[in-house]
Amino acid sequence: MSTSEVILYGLGPSRLECPFDCETWGVNHAFQAPETKRLDKLFLFHKPKEIILPIMHTDMNAAFAFIPYWDWGLLKRVSHEGLDVISLYKIEGVKSRKYPLERITRKFKTDYFLNSLCYVIAYAIDKGYGKIRFYGVDMATTSERRMEKGGMEFWIGYAMGLGIEIEITRNSNLLKTRTGYPFGMEHLLETSLETC
Repeated sequence: MSTSEVILYGLGPSRLECPFDCETWGVNHAFQAPETKRLDKLFLFHKPKEIILPIMHTDMNAAFAFIPYWDWGLLKRVSHEGLDVISLYKIEGVKSRKYPLERITRKFKTDYFLNSLCYVIAYAIDKGYGKIRFYGVDMATTSERRMEKGGMEFWIGYAMGLGIEIEITRNSNLLKTRTGYPFGMEHLLETSLETC
């Protein structure tokens, strides 16, 4: 098992704790965050698109505008300046490599990828990293917990089963139950409330 380690960097609140003290991989628009001090690889799994965001006017009536998901000019520039960009598809004007989906799917005998970071964890396992650290990967929103958390925990469990060390920030919801206690031990929560 390799002693090398990698940080998987997302945009959840715990990204502010990231020390950027080893190889750091980000996903999607992580390269645009002002707090991002270092990215060695950028993984792009969302198709190039525009997203709809509400724009609030002074009269407080919501209007909607299409804005780019990424800063295209910056993405093109950082890809040509040496940031290693890996994607599922070709992006016009961006220097990138194709994610080895078929090989990884065959190797791990599954295509259970529920979000971008599932692909990235599988990639880190494939590359033989001995430790995977998570910053900004908090699974804090309801949709993340409902639709993505299970996939993340599957790949983290896969890594742990291979002896890979996992480090998760304290406030992340990864590898935590809804109550914070193992199933069947929820009574500890009730007891602690009664003693307050």
